[in-house]
Amino acid sequence: MKNTQSKKKSLISQLFSKKSETLPDYSEYLKVKIINDTDTTISSTLGITDERKNELYDIVKNLTFETENITEMLVKASELAKHPNELSFVSFLIGYRLAKESGDPFRGIIGAIIRGTQHGED
Repeated sequence: MKNTQSKKKSLISQLFSKKSETLPDYSEYLKVKIINDTDTTISSTLGITDERKNELYDIVKNLTFETENITEMLVKASELAKHPNELSFVSFLIGYRLAKESGDPFRGIIGAIIRGTQHGED
């Protein structure tokens, strides 16, 4: 009987034990860089050209229709980004888009950060 109980405990502990996965350390490659510290827009500050900014807007727009959830959006965006600065910018855009669609008043703050304005109008 004791052997049966220990087998049950072992099975239960296997079912409920959470295996901890650790991510590799890519911090050396994931540095966001300030390219132009005199500009007021986040895209220019991050060194993203107007042409690339428009491409990133389109990517985010398309991802909202092509993906099931925000995690999938971020994964696909990371595959399309050419630099950590672009992924940071796209993350802002995703947050803004989701806040706008949900009617969240926080979208004004995110929009102001993206546009480099002091007020939060859309």
